[in-house]
Amino acid sequence: MAITNPLFLPEFREELASLLPTNDLARCVQVSKSWCASFEPFIWRTVEIRSSQPGLEPLLKHRGSIQHLTYRGTIPTKYCSIRYPALKTLEFTAIAYSALEGFKILKILPHNPSLTRLKLQGDTPNIGFEFAIPPSLSNLTSLNLTGIAIQPRVMSDFVKVLQQLETLELHNCSLTEGWQNQVNLDNPSKGQWKLKNLVLAARFGMTSRQQLAWIIQLDQLRRLSWVIRADFEYFPIDDFTRCLPYLTELEDIRLVDSGASDRQLSLIIQGIQRVIGLSVTRAEVDIRSKEALRPHFPWIRKLDISNSSGYVGKFVLEVLRSCPQLENLKTDKVHAGDCVDDSPWACEKSLKTLEVCFEVSQWLRAEQQEAVLSKLARLKNLEVLDVSDRESLENVLTIEFRLNRGLAQLSALTRLRTLTMTRTIQQSTQDDVEWMIKQWRSLSEVNGRLHVGDMVESRLLAEKLGSVGVTNVRT
Repeated sequence: MAITNPLFLPEFREELASLLPTNDLARCVQVSKSWCASFEPFIWRTVEIRSSQPGLEPLLKHRGSIQHLTYRGTIPTKYCSIRYPALKTLEFTAIAYSALEGFKILKILPHNPSLTRLKLQGDTPNIGFEFAIPPSLSNLTSLNLTGIAIQPRVMSDFVKVLQQLETLELHNCSLTEGWQNQVNLDNPSKGQWKLKNLVLAARFGMTSRQQLAWIIQLDQLRRLSWVIRADFEYFPIDDFTRCLPYLTELEDIRLVDSGASDRQLSLIIQGIQRVIGLSVTRAEVDIRSKEALRPHFPWIRKLDISNSSGYVGKFVLEVLRSCPQLENLKTDKVHAGDCVDDSPWACEKSLKTLEVCFEVSQWLRAEQQEAVLSKLARLKNLEVLDVSDRESLENVLTIEFRLNRGLAQLSALTRLRTLTMTRTIQQSTQDDVEWMIKQWRSLSEVNGRLHVGDMVESRLLAEKLGSVGVTNVRT
């Protein structure tokens, strides 16, 4: 019986197309008419419109394939009436919040009732920008707004839309008068909100206490990122800890520049049944909070305790040794000498992002460099590595990415995409950079000077990276 080549089967080609990047899809389209029919729709799944490109004719031809659409900058008027039957995600990026652009957006939205995600990102709030979400977007579950001013006359409809969402992000938004009445801050009731993920950085129209009064109504909330204007009012930490019993589903919390004391932070952690993610920048991480976090080690996936007061280096190593599901860790300095042991890191298979400055002693540099590299070499799923010093103004001594310093140990980091070493002492050579290019095939970005002592050499190394498409930001 003859065996059919699977590439002759349209369903197989379509399955393959869903896994390929755009440049490979473009090559496949040129093979034959049948391949073009299978692969071309996947090229058009994600489209960005900028300065009337792509043109109106191809856009109309392939509108049925478009699932993710971004308008960048001024919106072309002639594109406002197009209906995209399969559209799921719509973004407006770098737009000018003017009355005209607002009119265009209000014209686009009703034509696309299949939308599930909507994002608007532009300038500071402009009262002349009229924004409202039409009732026809009944499938909308995610809304991301930056610099939007919600006017009183549409506040009621806006709140109704919020009640159908699962994800909401408000950045630098203005919630004008009428918000408090619409969300019943004085007489809160549960069960009317579906929100599971909330990023709240609304700058105007709500005090921190009013924001908290609304947050405690969100009884399905799982992830909370809360930013308060530090120059405008204080963070109501004590009130927040008393309200945590209302948020029974909360498992991932991010409090930016909270200034929480060790006692307050420990109460926050104790008030959460199971901590999956914790980000508390500029907080005091000490005995109480560390003790409160330890019972959550089996589940924790994200931890950010950067810019915290007190030394947390040994606690960070305890986290690495004890958290088997940890995927993302961000903190400040860790003494590399504390890594000189045989204790394995429990997160070897799970860790994807590591942002830690391993401070190396001048006198024990070789031993400590070897200890840190041997730990990093086991992180085979690592995608982002940042050894920058975020505290000092001067370059610090940390691990060096040199072949004569043991760089070859990191050949297993084949998934590494971003390497950052800002404000550290690096003296990489052409051979070191060639090794990175050859071994780290996924590498797309290197941040920091590759050779601190020689500006010309650093520039040449950056050009070598650039020749293979790797960006180098020399800061």
